[in-house]
Order: sequence, then structure tokens, then C-alpha cells
Amino acid sequence: MKNRRKELQYDTYNGADLHYLIACHVGDFKEDEDPRLIPDYRVGEYRGRSVFEINGVLYQPTDDCWSFNNEIHYYLRELTPKGYSVFTNQLLEKKDIDF
Repeated sequence: MKNRRKELQYDTYNGADLHYLIACHVGDFKEDEDPRLIPDYRVGEYRGRSVFEINGVLYQPTDDCWSFNNEIHYYLRELTPKGYSVFTNQLLEKKDIDF
């Protein structure tokens, strides 16, 4: 039996951005706080798409994300094992270049 990758769904009807929705879900941010305090969950890019780290798991938006007016639906899926490997190597190479 294959290991099933984790999936997350965030829906908003007021045009809120993905970082705001993740921060509220994780508990790092409360709705009445200053929006500038929202952490950045984007940790890089893999295969042309943003990668987000949420509770220690790496996710990417799927093709199913859509919006209409202020209604936005975000669907995130955990990276594949190969994606984890490639993305981790990319981060290590970047750190080697920076130092």
C-alpha cells in the first residue's frame, strides 16, 4: 500500500492571502493582530511552484486552486519523496553558495 500524501484546503471569501490563512490555521496569528506579523511560510520553489513549510511538512499548491471575485480556494499537497530529496538538495546547494 502506498503512503498517501497529506493534503490541505484553505477557502476564503474575503480575498485573504494564503500566508494569512496558513498562519490562522497553524495558530501563529490571530485575526486581530497586525498583518505585518504574519510569518512567511514560503521556503522556496520546486518545479516552478512555491513550496510552503507547514508544521514541518512541505506542501505545494495543486492545479485545482481557483478564484472568482473575492472567493479563493487553495489546495495544497505534500511533496513527493523525490520532491523532498530534490528540494532539500537545492536548499543545501544554496547554503553552500551563500557561505
